[in-house]
Amino acid sequence: ASVALYPNPASGAFRISVKGNMTKSEIQSVIVYGSNGEKVYHSENCPETVNIQGWPAGIYFVVFRKGDGQFVKRLIVE
Repeated sequence: ASVALYPNPASGAFRISVKGNMTKSEIQSVIVYGSNGEKVYHSENCPETVNIQGWPAGIYFVVFRKGDGQFVKRLIVE
Protein backbone atom coordinates (compact mmCIF):
# COMPACT_ATOMS: atom_id res chain seq x y z
CA ALA A 1 0.00 0.00 0.00
CA SER A 2 1.15 3.51 -0.60
CA VAL A 3 0.03 6.99 0.24
CA ALA A 4 0.94 9.94 -1.96
CA LEU A 5 0.81 13.64 -1.14
CA TYR A 6 0.35 15.92 -4.13
CA PRO A 7 1.28 18.43 -5.22
CA ASN A 8 4.54 18.20 -3.33
CA PRO A 9 5.95 20.87 -3.01
CA ALA A 10 2.55 22.40 -2.19
CA SER A 11 1.07 25.82 -1.53
CA GLY A 12 -2.52 26.51 -0.55
CA ALA A 13 -3.55 22.85 -0.14
CA PHE A 14 -2.41 19.30 -0.72
CA ARG A 15 -4.32 16.14 -1.55
CA ILE A 16 -3.93 12.64 -0.09
CA SER A 17 -4.11 9.65 -2.41
CA VAL A 18 -4.22 6.07 -1.08
CA LYS A 19 -3.24 3.28 -3.47
CA GLY A 20 -2.71 -0.44 -3.34
CA ASN A 21 -4.43 -2.76 -0.88
CA MET A 22 -5.11 -0.04 1.71
CA THR A 23 -8.17 2.21 1.88
CA LYS A 24 -8.65 5.66 3.38
CA SER A 25 -11.04 4.17 5.95
CA GLU A 26 -8.13 2.17 7.44
CA ILE A 27 -6.28 5.39 8.29
CA GLN A 28 -7.41 6.41 11.77
CA SER A 29 -5.75 9.80 11.95
CA VAL A 30 -3.57 12.24 10.06
CA ILE A 31 -1.27 14.54 12.01
CA VAL A 32 1.09 17.13 10.52
CA TYR A 33 4.14 18.38 12.37
CA GLY A 34 6.38 21.29 11.45
CA SER A 35 10.14 20.81 11.30
CA ASN A 36 10.29 22.15 14.89
CA GLY A 37 8.08 19.27 16.08
CA GLU A 38 5.00 21.46 16.64
CA LYS A 39 1.66 19.89 15.69
CA VAL A 40 0.02 22.09 13.05
CA TYR A 41 -2.85 19.86 11.87
CA HIS A 42 -4.83 16.89 13.18
CA SER A 43 -7.71 14.91 11.69
CA GLU A 44 -9.45 11.81 13.06
CA ASN A 45 -9.90 10.49 9.53
CA CYS A 46 -8.15 10.71 6.17
CA PRO A 47 -9.35 13.81 4.31
CA GLU A 48 -9.15 14.19 0.54
CA THR A 49 -7.63 17.66 0.83
CA VAL A 50 -5.80 19.55 3.59
CA ASN A 51 -5.86 23.35 3.49
CA ILE A 52 -2.40 24.75 4.20
CA GLN A 53 -3.19 28.39 3.42
CA GLY A 54 -0.99 30.61 5.56
CA TRP A 55 1.44 27.87 6.62
CA PRO A 56 5.05 29.10 6.60
CA ALA A 57 7.28 27.67 3.88
CA GLY A 58 9.32 24.69 5.00
CA ILE A 59 9.37 20.96 5.54
CA TYR A 60 6.47 19.24 7.32
CA PHE A 61 6.00 15.63 8.38
CA VAL A 62 2.61 14.02 7.76
CA VAL A 63 1.99 11.10 10.13
CA PHE A 64 -0.64 8.54 9.16
CA ARG A 65 -1.83 6.27 11.99
CA LYS A 66 -3.61 3.00 11.37
CA GLY A 67 -4.36 -0.13 13.36
CA ASP A 68 -0.97 -1.80 12.95
CA GLY A 69 1.23 1.26 13.39
CA GLN A 70 2.07 4.48 11.65
CA PHE A 71 4.05 5.84 8.75
CA VAL A 72 5.36 9.26 7.81
CA LYS A 73 5.50 11.22 4.56
CA ARG A 74 7.46 14.41 4.04
CA LEU A 75 5.69 17.48 2.64
CA ILE A 76 7.37 20.62 1.36
CA VAL A 77 5.34 23.83 1.62
CA GLU A 78 6.38 26.66 -0.67
